[in-house]
Amino acid sequence: MKKLQPPKVYDLAILKEIKNNAGWSANPYINGSFKSMRADYITYRRNKGSAFFVNQMIMGASLKSKLIYHFDNPRAELSYIDHIRYRLSPNCCPTCGGEGTFSVDHYLPKAGFPNLTLYSLNLVPACDCNYKRSSVVRGATPNETAIHPYFDDGLDERLMKAEIIGDLEEGEIDVNFVPLPCQRIHVDKIRFHIEHVINRTRAKTWMIGRWSTLVNNTNTIVTTIPEQDTILLTLL
Repeated sequence: MKKLQPPKVYDLAILKEIKNNAGWSANPYINGSFKSMRADYITYRRNKGSAFFVNQMIMGASLKSKLIYHFDNPRAELSYIDHIRYRLSPNCCPTCGGEGTFSVDHYLPKAGFPNLTLYSLNLVPACDCNYKRSSVVRGATPNETAIHPYFDDGLDERLMKAEIIGDLEEGEIDVNFVPLPCQRIHVDKIRFHIEHVINRTRAKTWMIGRWSTLVNNTNTIVTTIPEQDTILLTLL
């Protein structure tokens, strides 16, 4: 995972612009939802994106589709969307630690939280890991939410370890990710993130494959191991 500094965006001003400017496709439909959307923006930021405080919203199909249209076809005022997608963390997925990002995803999914479709603090660069989390946004207790790359400190600490179990010599193994104590992130949050994000990524299958290669073709990974003949000559 990786801590990110989000772009500075005047989200409330953009929301007001949509309400007041008929040039926006969402303009004819937003008036009845404007106040609740504004309140949700403020609540989201105040509570660091926690789904325990931001309620899912039932929204009319017209407004919902127009907000998605603006997300998919961003105007100049929404240039932060492409900034998040292409520039904020191009080489590392901040959500799972995987190599590279290719999309901008919604931390709280737009299907259940259409009010946050354009909200910059709800948009994070990601591979496909956040999408795989789907509609799961919280557990049973307040700390059971996914790690947020904008709001959660402690991402410079080691948050988990990988335990390799099974027949190590034959390569018939499995991998369990285990949360580690962290001073700034509750262990329940780390555990939730492992269960609903990390375990749904390619991390486990990659590690299993890597272990198999290590067992069967060690010198392709550990390149400093000399050939057997070299060892014998050295001993002679």
